[in-house]
Amino acid sequence: MIRPLLRAGTPVKVMVKTVPFIEATHFFAESDLNLEPKFKITGAYGFQPLPPEGVRIIRDFLAKAPNRHSSVWSQSLGGAGSAVSRVSPTATAYPHRKAEIIYELSARWRNNGEQKRNIQWVERFRRALRPFVKGDYVNFPDLQIKNWPKAYYGENFGRLKQVKRKYDPHNVFRFAQSIPVGKQVRK
Repeated sequence: MIRPLLRAGTPVKVMVKTVPFIEATHFFAESDLNLEPKFKITGAYGFQPLPPEGVRIIRDFLAKAPNRHSSVWSQSLGGAGSAVSRVSPTATAYPHRKAEIIYELSARWRNNGEQKRNIQWVERFRRALRPFVKGDYVNFPDLQIKNWPKAYYGENFGRLKQVKRKYDPHNVFRFAQSIPVGKQVRK
């Protein structure tokens, strides 16, 4: 599946490996220690393999990346027929159970003067890929996503608001894109 991407450019490193969950967790935690401290990140799901136009978009954006810490990372999720997809998209908060791939688009930098250029690159990258992907991953929070409840949670958002009202009625756990409580409970 990644062969077209490998022919499209000159990757610094390619690694395809099946590992136990805990090994994958350690791998990603270690790599985060060496990253630049400021970043912009967003993500989306591919429900089908990228067509040549999608591969070209990735190649072109990486060729014009603002720095060497800008990347697209993707992980196979198994898609339809996988163990994850056997659970209904409405059974839990996570609706993207039939996705084939998750894409993470990110840029990292150190100096404040680099912020605008890096953020714009990630946002343009996401817009360019939109015809080939859908939804967004809640663990890559992105304040530029207009309809984030649908993008992150799909049909599950209404039920998640009920859970929030029950377990966090005072909205203690919150940020700009957290599940809203709705009607506030008075003390």
